[in-house]
Amino acid sequence: MKTFALEIDTPSEPFFNGPVEAVQLTIADGEVGVWANHEAFTAPVCRGPLKILKDGTWKEASLSEGLIEVKADKTVILCNTAKWQE
Repeated sequence: MKTFALEIDTPSEPFFNGPVEAVQLTIADGEVGVWANHEAFTAPVCRGPLKILKDGTWKEASLSEGLIEVKADKTVILCNTAKWQE
Protein backbone atom coordinates (compact mmCIF):
# COMPACT_ATOMS: atom_id res chain seq x y z
CA MET A 1 0.00 0.00 0.00
CA LYS A 2 1.23 3.49 -0.82
CA THR A 3 2.48 5.62 2.09
CA PHE A 4 2.92 9.31 2.88
CA ALA A 5 4.80 11.22 5.57
CA LEU A 6 2.90 12.05 8.76
CA GLU A 7 4.23 14.52 11.31
CA ILE A 8 2.39 15.23 14.58
CA ASP A 9 3.83 17.93 16.82
CA THR A 10 2.86 19.37 20.20
CA PRO A 11 4.36 22.48 21.82
CA SER A 12 6.43 20.34 24.21
CA GLU A 13 7.76 17.69 21.78
CA PRO A 14 7.25 15.84 18.51
CA PHE A 15 4.64 13.08 18.97
CA PHE A 16 4.98 11.11 15.72
CA ASN A 17 7.05 11.35 12.55
CA GLY A 18 7.17 8.68 9.88
CA PRO A 19 5.58 7.02 6.85
CA VAL A 20 1.96 5.85 7.21
CA GLU A 21 -0.71 4.35 4.98
CA ALA A 22 -3.64 6.36 6.38
CA VAL A 23 -4.77 8.60 9.22
CA GLN A 24 -8.29 9.19 10.58
CA LEU A 25 -9.36 12.03 12.88
CA THR A 26 -12.11 14.54 13.56
CA ILE A 27 -12.02 17.99 12.01
CA ALA A 28 -14.57 20.81 12.27
CA ASP A 29 -16.64 19.34 9.39
CA GLY A 30 -16.69 15.79 10.82
CA GLU A 31 -14.51 12.69 10.58
CA VAL A 32 -11.94 12.54 7.81
CA GLY A 33 -9.63 9.86 6.46
CA VAL A 34 -6.39 10.84 4.74
CA TRP A 35 -4.58 8.52 2.33
CA ALA A 36 -1.58 8.96 0.01
CA ASN A 37 -2.16 11.55 -2.73
CA HIS A 38 -5.13 13.02 -0.86
CA GLU A 39 -6.45 16.36 -2.06
CA ALA A 40 -4.71 19.20 -0.24
CA PHE A 41 -6.56 21.02 2.54
CA THR A 42 -6.06 22.77 5.87
CA ALA A 43 -8.61 22.49 8.69
CA PRO A 44 -9.08 22.84 12.44
CA VAL A 45 -8.69 19.59 14.38
CA CYS A 46 -11.24 18.75 17.08
CA ARG A 47 -10.49 16.98 20.34
CA GLY A 48 -10.98 13.25 19.88
CA PRO A 49 -9.55 9.96 18.64
CA LEU A 50 -6.77 9.61 16.08
CA LYS A 51 -6.13 6.40 14.15
CA ILE A 52 -2.89 5.79 12.26
CA LEU A 53 -2.52 2.90 9.79
CA LYS A 54 1.13 1.85 9.72
CA ASP A 55 2.43 -1.45 8.35
CA GLY A 56 -1.12 -2.77 8.05
CA THR A 57 -1.96 -2.16 11.72
CA TRP A 58 -4.11 0.59 13.21
CA LYS A 59 -2.64 2.46 16.19
CA GLU A 60 -4.88 4.66 18.31
CA ALA A 61 -4.19 7.93 20.09
CA SER A 62 -6.14 10.93 21.27
CA LEU A 63 -5.63 14.54 20.20
CA SER A 64 -6.57 17.92 21.60
CA GLU A 65 -7.58 20.83 19.42
CA GLY A 66 -5.18 21.85 16.70
CA LEU A 67 -4.66 22.20 12.97
CA ILE A 68 -4.08 19.75 10.11
CA GLU A 69 -2.38 20.54 6.79
CA VAL A 70 -2.67 17.86 4.10
CA LYS A 71 -0.55 17.77 0.96
CA ALA A 72 -0.20 14.95 -1.57
CA ASP A 73 2.95 13.52 0.01
CA LYS A 74 2.90 14.86 3.60
CA THR A 75 0.41 15.59 6.37
CA VAL A 76 1.24 17.74 9.39
CA ILE A 77 -0.89 17.90 12.54
CA LEU A 78 -0.16 20.57 15.14
CA CYS A 79 -2.02 20.13 18.43
CA ASN A 80 -1.74 21.06 22.10
CA THR A 81 -1.54 17.46 23.34
CA ALA A 82 -1.37 13.95 21.90
CA LYS A 83 -1.37 10.65 23.80
CA TRP A 84 -1.23 6.98 22.76
CA GLN A 85 -4.18 4.83 23.90
CA GLU A 86 -1.96 1.88 24.91
